[in-house]
Amino acid sequence: MKIAIFSGNEKWILRGLAIDIQEAFVKSGIEAKHYELDLANPGIDPPEADWYFFVQQGQLNSILKAWGYKKDLVKKSICIFTHFDFKNCKFELLNSIHLVSHMSSHQMAIAIGNGLSRNNSSLLPLGVDPERHYPVKQNYLDTELAKKYPRIRERSKRSYVGFCTRLWNKDTYTKRKNYECLFEIVNKLLQQNQKVLIVGDGWEKHASNKHKNLVIVDPPYKDYILFYNLMKAFVSVTSYDGGPIPLLESMACGVPPVITNSGFAPDVIKNKEYGLTFQPFAESSEVLRLIKETIDSEHSRETLRKRAIEFSFESYVKKLLKHLAL
Repeated sequence: MKIAIFSGNEKWILRGLAIDIQEAFVKSGIEAKHYELDLANPGIDPPEADWYFFVQQGQLNSILKAWGYKKDLVKKSICIFTHFDFKNCKFELLNSIHLVSHMSSHQMAIAIGNGLSRNNSSLLPLGVDPERHYPVKQNYLDTELAKKYPRIRERSKRSYVGFCTRLWNKDTYTKRKNYECLFEIVNKLLQQNQKVLIVGDGWEKHASNKHKNLVIVDPPYKDYILFYNLMKAFVSVTSYDGGPIPLLESMACGVPPVITNSGFAPDVIKNKEYGLTFQPFAESSEVLRLIKETIDSEHSRETLRKRAIEFSFESYVKKLLKHLAL
């Protein structure tokens, strides 16, 4: 059994998602290979495989279009549906592939309401690697941060209100974010003398980046575990989303979330059982109230981690293989 997994070659979370899924297939005893392609010009003939796996609906369309929408490829295709957008949702194509794997019940409902068939749609949120993201001991945190990030002086676990997102002006990305509200929240937290940590690229020129209580880092992905373990709350502010995957990664490190009620947050948080949610376009004051409630409360790190692991890549692959009857 061979599975070919495709992603674009730009620096984006979808590329990492494809790599992690490929590794999870291999761990499950399935032969799988990941291909990074230039979406504007895929440039290779389709490899021989039993199944063709695409990490996002826009990428599915770009690659299969370049290959002439060959029926034998289409009917053996599997695609993750991340979020609805008119440009990339080719429902005739999605309704023709073998399986549409949805990241969230919210986005699945929107897609079906706009023409996607229920027949080949399944809700399968993902993904985190619990061997990559987990709670660490304070001495390990001290040692690694002192060695790799000496400018970060406050190295105590659970000391920062944390965010993990890139600051990017790409139109399809900014539509899903709520940067205005996020900026307000960060600035007000700093005014309240809270320590704030932002993980992601593009933030270097932000107006507040010189504040003594603000740490901005763009570390290699393997070091994200260090910064999740510095957080006492993980905050995500969006308009709508497909994930966000950092929600699962931070929870796997034992961090309680405060997050917009979009993407797979409602599926993961489960009616506030594992964190606090707020509606899209909520006032910053509401989000700040929930952040305070979270950092003032006790949380079971073990419970948060166990919940995140339910959406691991290996768990996802096991569920997916059942859908493929392999």
